[in-house]
Amino acid sequence: MPLCLLALAVSLVFVAYGPLMTMVSGLNLFKIREVTITGCRITTPAMLRELAGIRYQSSMMMLKPGHVKAILKAHPWIAEVEIKRQWPNALVISVKEHVIEALILQEVAGSKKFFYLDNSGVVFAPVEPGEDMDFPVITGLEVNANGGTADAGDMQGVNRAVVLQEMLREPLAFLKLVRQNNPNLPIQNLSEIHVDREAGMTLYLVDYPFPIYFGKGEIRTKYSRLKRVLEVLYKDTGQGMTIADVAYIRMDYLENKVLVAHSGSG
Repeated sequence: MPLCLLALAVSLVFVAYGPLMTMVSGLNLFKIREVTITGCRITTPAMLRELAGIRYQSSMMMLKPGHVKAILKAHPWIAEVEIKRQWPNALVISVKEHVIEALILQEVAGSKKFFYLDNSGVVFAPVEPGEDMDFPVITGLEVNANGGTADAGDMQGVNRAVVLQEMLREPLAFLKLVRQNNPNLPIQNLSEIHVDREAGMTLYLVDYPFPIYFGKGEIRTKYSRLKRVLEVLYKDTGQGMTIADVAYIRMDYLENKVLVAHSGSG
């Protein structure tokens, strides 16, 4: 076929494409009649359908899955979205919401506000009045609107979000172990994890005010030791120290040693 004829044929296809799509998209066969949204726990299917602007009887042909996905992923609770068109008239949307691991403070307009943190270190949604706050709080990493931290604020030229992720690495590893819910250290008994760049982690329990100086590194080993120490302290044998007598616990006292200080020992 001569090039001029080929060019003419291509031009005719493009000219006809618009009217053809308009005609086909208007057919009742391709009108959306079923929308299934799964994976909602905090959000609802009705909420997400309204957010994405999906209307029944609108055209499947005119739907832009990438656009809908981008809108849904902009919702603070939505981590992942998968969209499938089941021709001719059904739409299936699967969402994966963030799972709360802890709370963290974030500076907003000059004031501090609690935000939810997931198990990958993503700060994803503010805690609104009346919402669940029964989670451990990670302090010492008050992040600002730019993703920086009070502790990392002097590190100019460094990606502060990366710095935050690195400083959260050990607290998140510890929380993963605590979620095994050992009876002597269940997740509901962990109140606060304070993080310091030099000193590492300091833990606080819900029922007792003393600090547990956890330090840095050897997270799994120290966790196992702490479980054993608490098991002994929780036993009220009438002899020796009990947990009510503790002033502090130092997991990083000496190599392979744990120091449990008596409240009267200074």
